[in-house]
Amino acid sequence: MRRFICIFTILLTSLTFISCDETITTTEETITTTKEITTQMVVDQFALISYYFDNEGFNRYQYNNEGLSVFFALHDQLKAEEILRLNSVGISREDSDYFGFTSYVFANNILGVIVMEFASENFLLERLAESVVLQEHFVGKDSADYVNGNCLLVIPENQMENYDYYVSIFLNLEESVDFIIPTETTTVAD
Repeated sequence: MRRFICIFTILLTSLTFISCDETITTTEETITTTKEITTQMVVDQFALISYYFDNEGFNRYQYNNEGLSVFFALHDQLKAEEILRLNSVGISREDSDYFGFTSYVFANNILGVIVMEFASENFLLERLAESVVLQEHFVGKDSADYVNGNCLLVIPENQMENYDYYVSIFLNLEESVDFIIPTETTTVAD
């Protein structure tokens, strides 16, 4: 009987130890899984930004790349610049609609702002460093306000009085910023 109790105690200790090993393994897997999820979340920054604007009552519309839009003038200028850049290195893409970025307007009945989603954060940073069009547009502005992951905030000139409001949504800042109703009567299509 004594031998049986000793063996049972040894088995019970072994089972507990195995259980601890499984817990440690599970914890390590959980940490690894958390890191992978965090990495995936960073990659889809546009989805988060869309969510932020949606929570503020904005609707999202994707630009159709047809040109001749005052609201999407920066997109069209950057597309023309990209065609020239790619042609200079022997790549013909004039018939293409995609040049590594897509533009969206977030609008409600009063306000509208553009968010450009780039293929990657590196491509966005490369374009900001090399593009004359982007450098001229953002002169005098802090890049911390208009860059969020692989996304670029473009505030039309007639919406500048709401600069802080748009930035607070785009970056999901904690402080609340009220918007100012524009004095000009304009529509998002202007």
